[in-house]
Amino acid sequence: MKIAGVDLSADKDTLRLTRRDGRIIELRFAALPYGIDEEIKREIPDVPVKVTGVLRDQRGKIVRDPDSGQLVKTTNEDDPEHQAAQARVNRLQSIFMIVRALAPDSGVEFDTKRESCKDTAEYCGRIEQELRAAGFSIGDVAKMLAFVMELSNLSKEKVEAARDGFLSET
Repeated sequence: MKIAGVDLSADKDTLRLTRRDGRIIELRFAALPYGIDEEIKREIPDVPVKVTGVLRDQRGKIVRDPDSGQLVKTTNEDDPEHQAAQARVNRLQSIFMIVRALAPDSGVEFDTKRESCKDTAEYCGRIEQELRAAGFSIGDVAKMLAFVMELSNLSKEKVEAARDGFLSET
């Protein structure tokens, strides 16, 4: 797609990471496409929260959804096991975003190939291991993710500004 002669698919930028020995690594990222959020959730879904019971009112009576008539179930998102599993999913989703944004950089080549893994979560887990083995720190990965989000107009400020602009027009 072009608007006023501008190719919108060319939204790319370079992140420079300085290594401890002074070397500079240049990584060329592309903005993530519209709909990436749906693809991420499809490829690496969030961990479902375990149902712990049914909701009861003050008298002990089971509460039902007024529209569907279904029982209202209770969950415990504070369960340490659930939180640990969701934290892992969040890391893998972040790696997925980084890998997708790095795809146009012909200078970046991962040893792990997508087709050698049973699913995207396994692939991203192996890429995460490769990044660790290559000496990338958690700060490096956080910088990459922040860079991709800014390049893709996903920074909190830009999302809020777009939302406010949209809501002011309705």
